[in-house]
Amino acid sequence: MLVGVYDSGRKHGEAIGEYEANSDTYARHTQDQITQCLTLAEDGTKSECMVQVIEANNEHERAEKDLVAQTEMALWALGMLVVSFLMLFVTGLGAWWVRSTLIETKNAVKAANDAVEVTRDIGNRQIRPYVYCSAIRWKAPLKPMISALKS
Repeated sequence: MLVGVYDSGRKHGEAIGEYEANSDTYARHTQDQITQCLTLAEDGTKSECMVQVIEANNEHERAEKDLVAQTEMALWALGMLVVSFLMLFVTGLGAWWVRSTLIETKNAVKAANDAVEVTRDIGNRQIRPYVYCSAIRWKAPLKPMISALKS
C-alpha cells in the first residue's frame, strides 16, 4: 500500500512536470503559429488565423489541466482507500474489545452467582439446628468389665 501511495505521488509529480513543460512548448508553438499567420495570411484572415491558433492552444492547456486534475483525484482516492482500511482496522479492534468486555462481564456475573450460592449455603448452615452436649457424666460399672476379662 505504501508503494501505491509513493507511485501515485510520483505520477502526480510527473503530470505536473509534463503540464509545466508542455505549457512552455504550447506557448512557443502558439507564438510560432501566430507569427506564421501574420506573415503568410492575408489581411482579412489574419485575425481568424490567430483566433484559431489561440483556441487550439487553450484546448491543449485545458486538456493538460484536466490530466493534472485527474491525477490529483486519483491520489485523493488512494488516500481515501488507505483511510478506509485504517477505519476498518480500528472498527475491528473496537469490536474485538467490546467482545472481550462482554466475555469478562459474563465471567464476572458467573463468579458473582457462585459467590451468592456459597453465601446462601453458609447462611443455611448457620440457621440449621445443631445438637450438642454441654456436659457428660459417665459411670461405668467395673464388675462387668472385670468378669468379661476373666473369662
